[in-house]
Amino acid sequence: MARALSAMALAQALVALVALGLPSSGPLEIVTVNGLFVALFAGSAYLFRRAFIQ
Repeated sequence: MARALSAMALAQALVALVALGLPSSGPLEIVTVNGLFVALFAGSAYLFRRAFIQ
């Protein structure tokens, strides 16, 4: 599960990079919203990895 969440965090970061190239929203909005999801996925991956080790 930790690997899947790490992959999701990476995929969400790539989505943000692609979205920055599109003229749909401002860069601050894109980075903020996607950064939130990247942080949530990465935090969850960390917690799953930590639970696995214990």
